[in-house]
Amino acid sequence: DVAFSKKRVIDNLRLCADTCPTWIQTCVFDIDGAPPKDDEVQAYIDFLSLVISENIPVKGILLYSIARQSHQPEAPRLSKPSSIWISHLTQKIRDLGLTVKYSS
Repeated sequence: DVAFSKKRVIDNLRLCADTCPTWIQTCVFDIDGAPPKDDEVQAYIDFLSLVISENIPVKGILLYSIARQSHQPEAPRLSKPSSIWISHLTQKIRDLGLTVKYSS
């Protein structure tokens, strides 16, 4: 478990993005057949909005899901979200003005 303040994450992201081309890599998955909750998705969108309002020059979002079987104890509980759910998330990110690349 790693705890960082939002300010520290923003500061680190700014440092990276000011130094070299930076993409925000984001993995999404269902747990027990359910996608991330609406409030979790909104928190992520709010974070991306903050990145934009702070003028952090990210290239965009690299969005992906589970590509191969995990060997973690929780693996049986994890699966890919539906393509419809992924499409909705992708559109929410694009509505912010960010480029999204999705790898399934």
